[in-house]
Amino acid sequence: MKFLSIVVLASLSLNAFSATTGNLYLKGIVPKKLSILITPSTGANTPTALNLEQSATNMLVAVASERSNSFSGYKISADSLNDGKLINTTYPSVNIAYSLTYDGQVVNLSQSSVVKSKPNSVNSAESDIRISYVGVPHQNRIEGTYTDVVTFTIAAN
Repeated sequence: MKFLSIVVLASLSLNAFSATTGNLYLKGIVPKKLSILITPSTGANTPTALNLEQSATNMLVAVASERSNSFSGYKISADSLNDGKLINTTYPSVNIAYSLTYDGQVVNLSQSSVVKSKPNSVNSAESDIRISYVGVPHQNRIEGTYTDVVTFTIAAN
């Protein structure tokens, strides 16, 4: 019995001094961040900003500030409410066709289209938005305010 007690005590002593481990799992999250901010050039968002009597060629109307931390990169798409026409708000059948460029690329205003794509990049960029149209003397154009809305969207690739 004495021998058995010594073996049991020796066995308990070994367990008390054996190594044990524990794990600490660490985790942090960086959320996906995509944003686009369109800043009109001075006066570009007022009805008198575009002088429709004089033609414009690549006139700067806004700057887009793009931000993305998507590993797959991002794309910018554009969609014109009036398919690339400034519509007279009083007489909707009267319009003025125009074209836009985004960061130097021609924008297809007749449908929603991708105007810029940045693959595999965390990026901050500024892109110019420019307009072109043919001016007509005021006495040869129907009076009123002419408008369109172009919506720019940023999305991960």
